[in-house]
Amino acid sequence: MRVTVTLLAFVIVLSSVGTAFQNEPEGFRGLKWGDAPTEDMTFQVDINQMMYYVRSEEKMVIGDVPLEVVSYGFYEDRFAVCIVLFTGQENYNLLRTILEARHGAPSEEGFYKTAWQSQNAVVSVEYKFGGQGVLSITIFPIAMEIIRAKEKEAVDKAADDF
Repeated sequence: MRVTVTLLAFVIVLSSVGTAFQNEPEGFRGLKWGDAPTEDMTFQVDINQMMYYVRSEEKMVIGDVPLEVVSYGFYEDRFAVCIVLFTGQENYNLLRTILEARHGAPSEEGFYKTAWQSQNAVVSVEYKFGGQGVLSITIFPIAMEIIRAKEKEAVDKAADDF
């Protein structure tokens, strides 16, 4: 039930956003959505069937924003999400300005959270008062596969419970 509600909310969000935003990402730093991990990547962690890697020679800045971590997430060996960690409210503000110049007006704005969404991708940047900031870039078609797989897993697990 919870997975179904999550899926329904996800579909509602998808149907409420436009078809594209300015400079919609096709990947991150030369890696295209759906690509396999590259030879210069090192496996870091498996979180719910999503395998996260880092690159050995990563550029640790976006403009003047220093980065703490740049992590590439793969589902079934296909690039699906990039997670970038940074620190500081000033860096959140600067990164938000950079993203707005690149992608145009955001489709969602909240208290230290800004996002650009389409039917294909979402770019989100947020800052938490502990000092940590997160930039995430996600491709929806692969994200939908993950949701469907989790829903099937929940159904299969419950098959003998009736």
